[in-house]
Amino acid sequence: MKLLLFFLTFTVFAQSKFVGDFYTQNYTFIENPAANFYKNDFELNLRYNHEKYFDGYLGGEIFFLNSYFYYGANEENENQQYMFSASMPLSKYLGLGYSYLSNDIDNYHHFGVLIRNSFFYLGWSTDLNNSKSPYFQIGINPFDNIAVSFHTNRYENEKKDYEWNWRGTLTLLDLYGFDLSYSYGNDEKHFIQLGMNFPYNSIKTTTSTDKFTNVELSFYSQKERVSLFSKENNYFHLIIDKPFSEIGNGGIINGESYTFLNLLYAIYEGLHSNDVDGFFIEVDGEVLGLSQVEEIIGLFKKFNSKNEKKVILYLKRNNLAAYTLCSIADKVIIHPATELSIQGPYFVRLFYKRLLDFIGVDTYFFKKSEYKTAPEEYTNNEPSKYYLEELNDVKEVLAKWIRSNIVEKRKLIAFDYLIEEAPYSSVKAKDLNLVDEIDYVDFVKENLRKQNISLVSPKIYFNKFRNTLNYSSKDKIAVLTIDGIISENKSDGSFIGGSFSFRKETMNIIDTIKNDSSIDGVIIRINSPGGDGFVSDEIHRAVTLLKQSKKVYISMSSVAASGGYYIAVAGEKIFANKTTITGSIGVFSGQIVIKKLLSKLMIDIFSTSLWKNGSLLSMFEEPTPEQKNKMEEMVNNFYQIFLTRVKDGRKMSVEDAEKNAKGQIYLGEKAKEIKLVDETGGFYDVVETMKKDLSLTNVELIAYPQEKNLLKLMFGDEEQLLTSIKNYMNLLNSSYLLIMDLELK
Repeated sequence: MKLLLFFLTFTVFAQSKFVGDFYTQNYTFIENPAANFYKNDFELNLRYNHEKYFDGYLGGEIFFLNSYFYYGANEENENQQYMFSASMPLSKYLGLGYSYLSNDIDNYHHFGVLIRNSFFYLGWSTDLNNSKSPYFQIGINPFDNIAVSFHTNRYENEKKDYEWNWRGTLTLLDLYGFDLSYSYGNDEKHFIQLGMNFPYNSIKTTTSTDKFTNVELSFYSQKERVSLFSKENNYFHLIIDKPFSEIGNGGIINGESYTFLNLLYAIYEGLHSNDVDGFFIEVDGEVLGLSQVEEIIGLFKKFNSKNEKKVILYLKRNNLAAYTLCSIADKVIIHPATELSIQGPYFVRLFYKRLLDFIGVDTYFFKKSEYKTAPEEYTNNEPSKYYLEELNDVKEVLAKWIRSNIVEKRKLIAFDYLIEEAPYSSVKAKDLNLVDEIDYVDFVKENLRKQNISLVSPKIYFNKFRNTLNYSSKDKIAVLTIDGIISENKSDGSFIGGSFSFRKETMNIIDTIKNDSSIDGVIIRINSPGGDGFVSDEIHRAVTLLKQSKKVYISMSSVAASGGYYIAVAGEKIFANKTTITGSIGVFSGQIVIKKLLSKLMIDIFSTSLWKNGSLLSMFEEPTPEQKNKMEEMVNNFYQIFLTRVKDGRKMSVEDAEKNAKGQIYLGEKAKEIKLVDETGGFYDVVETMKKDLSLTNVELIAYPQEKNLLKLMFGDEEQLLTSIKNYMNLLNSSYLLIMDLELK
């Protein structure tokens, strides 16, 4: 009798749990362990209920991924009950499950199967100890705001006879933020539940005709709770309205800042999730670089080759890089009041020699390799033939890549002419078949809702894996990002102007990774034009030592040239995007002399030294002929070290290394052709290759360095300017500079 009363209590509790379609769902969760198979979030429920069998019954459960744990007891801590359930998805629509239940009287094992789609669900489960007691569950969702369910089970009564129980439930969903449910069964009991929903939590109360009352508080890891009825048309909504950096507070996803790897991670997860049916990409601003766009396109072409997931591209303010995403889009929509600005990219370089001559500043630079053109900004009034040669090569390759991605998808004729005549009004862009529709974003979203398409934020992946990009498994790959100018010290990004030792921090991180036995492999993500030669060599050495105990692969972002490439050659395999700028194997050094400037300002200088080269690199003295020769010698020596690093890392002869050097830059495909890199591909091509080479299945990506700058969120982009100035000032103390100079606008 006690057991029967307990199960009656548990059944009543189960039938009265959730508001909305969750009211229907919980009964299914209890009866059928397979009902968890589609859940991938975290949920915590706490409740207190009072009814005639037990005074003050306390209970709660935790949902995590595909698992479920329940505990309940009355105020005297009697009639305790534990339940654990785990389920496995066989597809988006079919799942299996097992549960174990233990109470003061006995233990129970349940097995279940559940099928679902957007209109109905159908489930069957049974007690493995008593196959004569099956459970059946059916629910339908005929309209967005209405759900109906019917549950029945066969049970053994006190007379040892078998009888059937049934209960039906009608739920009205989202009535101005409230949900209302009514339930009735063959026990002639009526239950009414009212719930109020908030972002990430809800509160509900239930009452019945037999003096049952219940109050429940629930917490969720997502604003939009998952439903027992599958939502076949869930689209990831990516709002991209600020630039994405490789480290720290980068681009924006639905109002919050994340790095470019966070963006790639969300897209990767969406492409692999059975619950994501498409993507709505909303671009506002000139926020994506060509190399970043290439990585995004590469992910879709690799993991969405059969076009199972639809992509809608919505353009507000835009540029050619953003428009190139049309190559993966099934539909391109543009804002009525904007222009299609596909006239880029734009190359710009400033030359300061006339200004320096005018104010009385002399420059002396010493370089090894003719294509090392970075000092030209200070020594020339115009670009050299070597710079123009490189620039023309880059323009040709980029134009070919852009053309190949857009022309075939949009079926355009005279593409180059269309680019030459840009920008276009939204109406003209549609007439030329460059876009498909013109509309405001709110109308677009409303039309999607009418098509039963729900826009879902991908923030769940960021919220869980902010500093650790996580696949949830024991296999681990460390991801070390090297971003920006390579210098001894860098600004910490704070408004008060603090700094940290970039060299020491990077080497400490590498040492931490090396000593962590749980890490299987390392990916070094490089987005740097170079910088201090000594710092580059120190990091190269640390990576070389790391490679002795772990596999180290290199992922190049937009640029990994000069000092960035110097570090890269320490890796076992190097991957570059087709639009990545790399190479620039060369060295330069120099000094700026302000003696004439100070004289114009009526400032006199006195200086002396113990030996003749004491004033070497001084900004107050012009270099002597002997000092110039010494600088040439030092630059040449470091250039030979650079060539040796390339020769050893890329396993090529000194002759081949020097042939590919000369300070010349290359884009990804050419770099692969001359064996400066191994493969063309983005970050997830590196991840997939490392997983295959190490025989890993699911992996956890551990991101380094950990994000620590919060003040940028307070003080905005002015901090970026201060950081850039500080980083360049730090380079003035460097003896050898490994840096390239091409900038795309």
